[in-house]
Amino acid sequence: GYRIPVTVLAAATAFLLLIGIPFTAAYRAQIRDGSTSLGAGQAIRVAASLARSSVTDITTSALPSSVGYLIQRTQEINTPAVVIQDTPSRFPYASPAGLPEQMAAQMIPRVLWPGKPIISEGYQFSQEYYGTPSGEYTSVAVTTEADLYRHGGWIPLLAGMALLGYLMRVIDDALDVRGNPHAALLMVLLFPLLASPEGDIAGVLPGLPGVILVWLAAVMVMFQRRRAAHPLAG
Repeated sequence: GYRIPVTVLAAATAFLLLIGIPFTAAYRAQIRDGSTSLGAGQAIRVAASLARSSVTDITTSALPSSVGYLIQRTQEINTPAVVIQDTPSRFPYASPAGLPEQMAAQMIPRVLWPGKPIISEGYQFSQEYYGTPSGEYTSVAVTTEADLYRHGGWIPLLAGMALLGYLMRVIDDALDVRGNPHAALLMVLLFPLLASPEGDIAGVLPGLPGVILVWLAAVMVMFQRRRAAHPLAG
């Protein structure tokens, strides 16, 4: 009785393939090809104009291009394959000691470290392994597996994936969703962080404390105990 109707799923899929993805591709092309940077108001006006054209100019080519885009986005084997092929034959292994340093830098807020450098692993990775020009501001999905492998080979890869698996098991054992329904919210918040294949390892592990703090704050705000009404009140 709680299943989503097939018509709703079909309508949502059609909207994504025929309107959502073409709009996203057109908006990114507009931003990247523009000669000047857009302010907030200009970006909103461009988005509104492209949204109208995406709705009114649906063509037969939109569906295959959207399907191809989804296949490209979900095919995350390319980056690990490139890293294994070119490391260390073309690019030397990065020092494994750099991983703790990157994680520590991720965890320090910019308020406490005003001169904190901008961490853009995907931007630097695309220039090194894919030869992307430095003037093209794009980010390639590093993936957790590729990031571990390029920091020393198979040993860091196996050790890092074992650590992630251990953390997932600890979280799964500690959270009793049946006994504590509030834990379901934490699982929803953790899923994009742990299941996303695009992030590098230095961005995954430091993100766990922040997600847990957000969960605790949300639980305190949304599920705070109500004070019992005084029997003589009213």
